[in-house]
Amino acid sequence: MKTYHGLPASPGITIARARKYARVNLLNLVPEDCASIDVSVEASRINHALMEAKRRLENMRSIYAEKELVDALGYIVESIAQEALELVNSERICSSLAVKRIYEKYAEMLRSTGSQLFAFREVDLRVAAELLLGSILGESGRQLPMELADKVIISEELGITEFFELLKLNIKGLVTRSGGVTSHVAIVARCNGIPYVIVPQLNISDFADDSRVIIDALNGLVILEPDDSTLKTYEVKAENYWKALEQIAKYAYEKAVTTDEYSVKVLCNVGNLEEARLASTLGCDGVGLFRIEFLYMRDKPPTVSELRDVFEKTASFFENKPVVIRAPDIGGDKPVPYISMKENNPFMGLRGIRLLLEYKEDLFIPFIEAFLEAFKSHNNLKLLLPMVSRVSEVLETVKLIEETAKKMNIDDSNLELGVMVEVPSTAILIDKFAETGKIRFVSYGTNDLTQYVLAVDRTNPKVGVIYDDLDPSVLRLLSFSMSKAAENNLEVEVCGELASRQLAIPILLSLGVKGLSVNYSVVGVVKYTVRGTSLEEVKKQVPPQVLNSSNSQEVREALKQYLSLKGLALLG
Repeated sequence: MKTYHGLPASPGITIARARKYARVNLLNLVPEDCASIDVSVEASRINHALMEAKRRLENMRSIYAEKELVDALGYIVESIAQEALELVNSERICSSLAVKRIYEKYAEMLRSTGSQLFAFREVDLRVAAELLLGSILGESGRQLPMELADKVIISEELGITEFFELLKLNIKGLVTRSGGVTSHVAIVARCNGIPYVIVPQLNISDFADDSRVIIDALNGLVILEPDDSTLKTYEVKAENYWKALEQIAKYAYEKAVTTDEYSVKVLCNVGNLEEARLASTLGCDGVGLFRIEFLYMRDKPPTVSELRDVFEKTASFFENKPVVIRAPDIGGDKPVPYISMKENNPFMGLRGIRLLLEYKEDLFIPFIEAFLEAFKSHNNLKLLLPMVSRVSEVLETVKLIEETAKKMNIDDSNLELGVMVEVPSTAILIDKFAETGKIRFVSYGTNDLTQYVLAVDRTNPKVGVIYDDLDPSVLRLLSFSMSKAAENNLEVEVCGELASRQLAIPILLSLGVKGLSVNYSVVGVVKYTVRGTSLEEVKKQVPPQVLNSSNSQEVREALKQYLSLKGLALLG
């Protein structure tokens, strides 16, 4: 028996046979020197590959919760294809080599300078290139071997397109050496109930095909060839876990109220109209974050009427419940084709509110007009500003809203305006934001906030395991900032991955959070945990231990201990 310790990326417990999977590196199949015999034929191959890649991405988009990320991936595919076409014409090389050279050009930029030019994160860049190469090299129709069906997959790393193919084979779990808890693969694994652990010290050669493996993705354990005693223990644990998960689903339709009557809204994150409609039937107390970037991931920005229709329909799904519309958070990892920017590090460049104010005539004012038109007849709509880092950005935005409302003869006095707290500057100066008198609520985007606090690119597999939103430094900053927000009468919500994590709920409640915005698949788990918690107890017991911890492992142990003492089943 051998036990590996890793990072839980998707909760669950599973016992199954292992199967090693080595991803096919299509880039290695491209010849280093291939001249084009017929430029028109090679161009046709690229265009055909682009059409096939779009079809595959559309299939992914139909079942992937984070649809704007798939849209961004589609933009990268189009960009590579366009540059590859230009290379075929100018240098008369074959289509596969053209795609590879474009990939290598940007990959080298990432490796040598840390640049994220056009927000091409390295993993997305490779996935996009391989989507095109799969068609050009005749590999896109390659079927995964049936031996992978019903197995725990052991791999160095996985791309999102491969993971979708593996899901079709009903895999039971996933263990990789590289990856991150906010990677595309991790998010899809969570949405599909696939236990997943990332083990940086993983020795894949230890795993023989069909060896027995236990994945405990609640505690970050991978147990190879367990002894009889361990196996029997985990058979009981696994059965209890999945039974509890099934029973807890019914809590989605209850109110989230602690045992001492502290009420919390469990809101949902949505990324399009269909998700909003579905969320309205699954126990969500409203929408805490409507990501509207999908409307901008095309050749031109949406019109005022298009935006207004989406806002009005979403508001009608949640009558008498809050619907928070986030202004488009474009730039960074969500570039748009009609704004050409060359930045060495777009994640710290022109993104979110900075980009909107820079392009206010073309982007921000039309968005504000659409929001105000919808708000006129649906007062459950609230407006959230993304990636705010300075008080002046709020004041400039308020001025735009007031001028636009006056021009449209619309009363905006009851409009609830909020800011995303995603960077340390905003978290630290939250009282100064409140002093403007214009902000009613704050929503903590813990994914980006964690990334900036720990100086870790959560998409970089080399440092992804350092990224941890339960790190005490992150929690201390949240504690400081949320207390200042409460002192200034700002309603506090959390919309990052942390809000969906059962372990985090006790500490978030103790810090005064009034709204948890989560994926609709975990509404039941979140409400179940809130309903089993005493606010008075948690305030006394949890912060002293958690905020005084020196690492995230100590944090996890303290939170597990609290949940166990309360008799709450641990669900991740």
